[in-house]
Amino acid sequence: MPSLMDLLGETWPARMAKSAWSAAKLPGDVYAGRTDPLSEEGIGRAADLGGMVMGGTFAGAPAGAMGAGPVASDLWHGISKVKLPRPVSEMSATHVPTAPLNEKIITPEALQGGWLLPAWGDRSATNSLLSMVGDKPLANPVAMQGGHGFMPANVESGAAWASGKPVIGRLAKQARELGASGDPVYFPYTAMGERSIDFSHHVSDALSEMVKGKSIPAKTVSEFNSAMKKADANFPAIEDWPGLRSPKLREWLAESGGDARNKFAKIMDTRGMQAGGMPSVAEARFATTDRRLLDVPTGSAGQSIARLDPEGRVITAPSTPHRTYDTQLGGKYVGGLAEMVPKEVMYPQMLDAYRKMGYDPFRFDYLMQRGVRGAPIAQRADQQWVDSISRYLEQANRQGQ
Repeated sequence: MPSLMDLLGETWPARMAKSAWSAAKLPGDVYAGRTDPLSEEGIGRAADLGGMVMGGTFAGAPAGAMGAGPVASDLWHGISKVKLPRPVSEMSATHVPTAPLNEKIITPEALQGGWLLPAWGDRSATNSLLSMVGDKPLANPVAMQGGHGFMPANVESGAAWASGKPVIGRLAKQARELGASGDPVYFPYTAMGERSIDFSHHVSDALSEMVKGKSIPAKTVSEFNSAMKKADANFPAIEDWPGLRSPKLREWLAESGGDARNKFAKIMDTRGMQAGGMPSVAEARFATTDRRLLDVPTGSAGQSIARLDPEGRVITAPSTPHRTYDTQLGGKYVGGLAEMVPKEVMYPQMLDAYRKMGYDPFRFDYLMQRGVRGAPIAQRADQQWVDSISRYLEQANRQGQ
């Protein structure tokens, strides 16, 4: 007869804890060779990991059961390195649609036989004007251009992606190399970290407007201006910084490059600046982020997928310019998977190569973005990949019901 402890071990809270612990250990177990990421066990644990990070219920937890979500403080989230002013569940933003975003779902079989070249990008929303952050209106709304949504938003323009010229040049070269095989080259959106959005105009535009409508002590303004003009361990000095109260701040940031925008947001999102009365950077990031991507693990992929032109076409005079990025990559949106898929399942060949080369899992995101000599730059969408992605999506769908 089972003991009381045995019976307690089979209750949903115990099963939830076991599932969470198993999911959390997945990257290390894969790295150590204890788990095959494409096995039934690996795919199941990846689905649990996705649910854990996204705030869903774990396997075995009754829907709606009290405490079914992961135990964590509501005042900490990846959108900020400091304590949030309010839980993400209480944050809000108002977007006015500017055009329909005609997205469609495709199956893994639609990609079979092709190459999957990761399209690393921020999590920004697309095809709207951000008009309010929380209950505060922005005098000049922010044009949201994506992000993953750039692909479906530009399906008729012949552009698959926008970035700086060096990045587009590298991606075009990779598209040509992979396309030389005669097989299609697909470009799945792959999520960068929650705060990567600082590099684009979306957050700096929003914060510039939020600054206008907020009373900030002169001492805080002075300290912020000094910090922007000084070099620190993470950023160079911005010698031509116009000042936080400059009437041209928004346009200056838009024209000054990603490093200045990045420093602007990161300095403002420090404990001292937030305590000193600066606008909430966390709420600006929340407002500019596609809600579907708010909680996905970094490296998850598949929300939008384009097929790249095999000749690696570079567009230097785009018909639909992006406010942040001046160069675009030729290709066409084909659809997206039903769920974002963790990198361990989406790109197993790339990660397996890194493991064999002795790299630790915490470096995988960096290596996937920068490349490493001797490792593949893309995943082959072969039958094994199709089968594993299909199993993952099926399991994720069951857990979401």
